[in-house]
Amino acid sequence: MPIADATLLWEGILCIAFCVTVFTLTKLTSLEPELVFACFLFSDAAISLPLGQIALLAVAALASAMFCISRRKFHAAALFTALALIEPHIGLGACLGLLFFVPQCRPTLTATLSAMIALSISYNTPAREYEYLHTVLPSHVFSESMNQDQYSFTHILSLLGANNLTAYIAGQVSYALSLAVGLFIARKLARRTGSPMFFIAIPPAFAVIGGPFIHIQQIPAALPALLLLFTQRTSYRFSCGLATFLLAIPWINFQLLLLLPLLTFALTLLLSARLLRFSFLGQLLMAANVLGISVLAHMFFTPSHHETTTFLSMKANALAEDIWRLYIQDRHTNNQMLFLILQAPTFLGLFIMAAITIRKEKEHIKCTTS
Repeated sequence: MPIADATLLWEGILCIAFCVTVFTLTKLTSLEPELVFACFLFSDAAISLPLGQIALLAVAALASAMFCISRRKFHAAALFTALALIEPHIGLGACLGLLFFVPQCRPTLTATLSAMIALSISYNTPAREYEYLHTVLPSHVFSESMNQDQYSFTHILSLLGANNLTAYIAGQVSYALSLAVGLFIARKLARRTGSPMFFIAIPPAFAVIGGPFIHIQQIPAALPALLLLFTQRTSYRFSCGLATFLLAIPWINFQLLLLLPLLTFALTLLLSARLLRFSFLGQLLMAANVLGISVLAHMFFTPSHHETTTFLSMKANALAEDIWRLYIQDRHTNNQMLFLILQAPTFLGLFIMAAITIRKEKEHIKCTTS
């Protein structure tokens, strides 16, 4: 296809995915459509659409799977959960949740995963598959280990001076531990509430805590779990609302927030009113703070002065990741402290989410969602 037509088609698909996410989670939680829309507008759509990011599809697949399993449509739920593997580190936890704990989903999920593996092998030899998993993926992690946009544990360790291999292994271990905790919590919550949706929602939410490779586009994978928890009759409702608020705003994308100041202001008013139950004065102060933080970030931001990046020293058979590493070093490493500060609200939201779910595992909660 001509690139213009292909771009238009792809953006249309991503817009449909965003609408599916909003529609399904509105039905599942019985929350106001405008609130669910606001939660995902900036965090999911606005930061992914301009770059054509596939994270929109993964989040939509998870939301669709939750909707299907809530209606006991186990085969459809398994299919959508498998499709979430388009972002493998996001979809994996949900797939494991269904495989381990929902026997009705196992046949369809196993068949779908087998078909995906067969399709992959049909296009690549086993040697190429091994090269991709063993060489290309780790090389990409290494290339982004110092990227100021990263939210990964590998990135944090790299900033602290750890070598690439140590940071990479630690990131993988942290991902495995987060996923294991997410599966354990999901099993407890699903049993106590009678809702198998937690098998799909909770593990991906924990998967974006730590790990070797996490960008802001994957953070919305935690929002379905938070919205589900927000609808529970529990003393943690304000904490759920606060975590959702913190994750609904892409703080490091301050240029986007300033590009659309009126929309940012209105979005913050709505989120603080519905999620935090602030008074109108509190809503105004919160909106002013969000815009104020964005203005300060813009003032302290140091843009890259490199117009071009030369790769004359690269070998002809070098991996694309080797070239990407040089690009990252040139363009995305000169505001490390600023971005760490801007990432703090998102990290706080994720930690609040984890604390809430761990606490809920210890108490019986009454499920109020369908």
